[in-house]
Formats: sequence, C-alpha cells, structure tokens
Amino acid sequence: MTESATVASRPEPVFFQGRYRRLEKLYVGQETEVWTVADALRPERALVLKSVPGRASLSERAARLESEYRLLSSMRHPGLARARDFGYDLADDRTFLVSDRAPGRTLESQVPLGVEAAIGLVVDVCRVLSTMHARSRLHLDVKPRNIMHDPDSGRTTLLDLDLAGFPEDAAGRGTPPYASPEAMGAGPVPDARSDVYSLGVTLYEMLTGRPAPAERLTEPLDTGDVVDAWLRELVKDMTAPAPDDRPPAARDVIRRLRASGRRWPDESFSTRSTVLSYPPLTGRRSEVKELLQAIPPTARRQAKKPVVLVRGPSGVGKSRIVAEAAIDWRCAGIRVLRVVPEPGPVGTLQPVYAVLEQLGRLSSRSVAASSVRNTC
Repeated sequence: MTESATVASRPEPVFFQGRYRRLEKLYVGQETEVWTVADALRPERALVLKSVPGRASLSERAARLESEYRLLSSMRHPGLARARDFGYDLADDRTFLVSDRAPGRTLESQVPLGVEAAIGLVVDVCRVLSTMHARSRLHLDVKPRNIMHDPDSGRTTLLDLDLAGFPEDAAGRGTPPYASPEAMGAGPVPDARSDVYSLGVTLYEMLTGRPAPAERLTEPLDTGDVVDAWLRELVKDMTAPAPDDRPPAARDVIRRLRASGRRWPDESFSTRSTVLSYPPLTGRRSEVKELLQAIPPTARRQAKKPVVLVRGPSGVGKSRIVAEAAIDWRCAGIRVLRVVPEPGPVGTLQPVYAVLEQLGRLSSRSVAASSVRNTC
C-alpha cells in the first residue's frame, strides 16, 4: 500500500482532546469544522464543537474564535449558546470552542414565515441583541443562517459571534447583503443601529421568502402588499441606508411592534434572572489579577505546578473569580477542569477525589485517542 493510499484511508479521530467524542459533522468550510460531540465527563450535555486551523496568536480566524469564546463566557442569556470549553489542540493544530447545542433548525431553512411567527422571532432576537448592546457589543452578522429556532419549544438562539465586537472595531465586518452600509465602511462608526439593519433585512426575508438584493441597498427594502402597512413601514425603517433613519436600538423595534397591538409572552422569570445573575464583573478585578499571577499562563510549561486555594464565606463570589481567571487560562492553553463533587465516602477529601477521578478518565481517553492516531 502506498503512502498516499494510507493517508487517504485514515479515519477521523473519534475523540478530540481525549474528551469530546465526535458524533455528527454539521458543517465543513474552507477552514471551519463544526461537529456535535459528547463530553466524556458530562455525557448528559448536548454540545457543539467548532474548530479552525492554527493558534489565536498566529491566525486571524482563530483569534476571532477566541473573541467569540470570551464574549459568550462574559454573559448569560437563553438566546445565546453557553460556552463550555476552549483551547488549542496541538495534534491537529486547531483552535476549538465547545458550546451548548441550540435546538431546532436555522431560520434559513424555515422561511417564509407567517406574520405572527416572524414577529415573535424578531422579538426574541431583539432581546438577545439588547443584552449584547448593553455590554457595548455588536453582533455584526445577524442573518437567517445565524438564527436557530425550534418551533416545538419556541426557543430562538443567535449563533456565530466570531465577528462580534466593540463599535470602534466593527468596520468591515458582516455578510452582504445583511451588513449595514456603515459596517461595510460607508458611513459613521457602526452602533446598535447596524444590528437593527441586519435584522430588518432578515425580517424582509422572513415575510417575503425572497433574499435581499445582493448589491448594496440605496433605498429601504419594501415587502410590498404581502403584509399590513405598519409592518411594511417598519421593515423600511429598519433597512434605511442612513443610520439616523432607523430605530435607534433593538428595544425600540420591540416598542414599535408593541404599538401595533401585537402581544407575545414577556421574558420569563428564568430568563431575567439568568441575565441579572451574571452581570459584568465589577470591583473584583484585583482578586482575578492576583489569581492569574499565582497561576500565570506560563504555568503549563513550568516543571513545578502551583497550587492555589481560594477560600472565603459562602456567596462572596469565589466561583465567579475563578471562572473569570479560567477564561484567560483556557486562552493561554491551560486546560481547565471544573468539578462539582457530590458527597462521598472520603469526607473532606471528596473534592480532591472527584478531580483525580475525572483526570483519570481523561487520561485513559487521551491514551486511547493517541493509539488510534498512531495506528492510522
């Protein structure tokens, strides 16, 4: 058998990082791969693993994936997939992000929609955008392919935040024809109205079933007589080429919809409590900095690994401080394992026992994965 034949027949490794078992390939692009995966340590979770070539320090695409991880880790909302893990796989030379799998199908496969269904989806997306805008972040890539909706549960999830960022960094980001003129470099610095524009183009497609013209728009999109006049005018306002002619923010779109007399369920208590329970970290940066100094990003290359005990009364924010530090650790290539131990037979040593048990399981997976790779 020739070398080329041997390489061509090599199967995909079953496990990624010795922990995530590949199940189904959802997408393969020039650089990006997306898989559904099962976590060997948390098999009950439905997860998605997205990976791109290279390290964040050397690859723009990998740097954008790191930015997406940092953003998803900094906020909580049911309309955003929660980030679970991030890192770099040396064997495959790929940076990866693991997040919860959003239920349903992309909006791209569900258009056209009825007016009521379209309005409900717009409200859902506006609520997510409002949460992002409150943190001074723009999504910059709102489009049907990046909106997942599950008709059974009614859940809507906004995907792919790798282009998201601060307004001052937004120029040149987006996907025509959904990107606003200013996001494409024609106009002032993009702000929340840029995402309103993209959502307006998406709403046009939801209502008409027709894609927006590929060329840059010089006039607002017009749905025609397929909808009532007030909704037709809203689409025109949202897709106005000039930012000053659009609704100022996502919450203003919701106000316009509410003014039409339409009603939809308020945000649930669980949604509001989820958002409010994870505000931006304030007043504790010194503790996070101290923890990062105790376990620096270079710790993975040190022969003697540091051990740090974080202690204090219940409810003072120890877990949040560690979670914030873990973001930097993962981005530096340090693998982070979070364990919530159950009561067990070893008493006060149960947390240590739980960590060693899971490390042992990961170690056996890594050995098995390495054996598969070396025999292919």
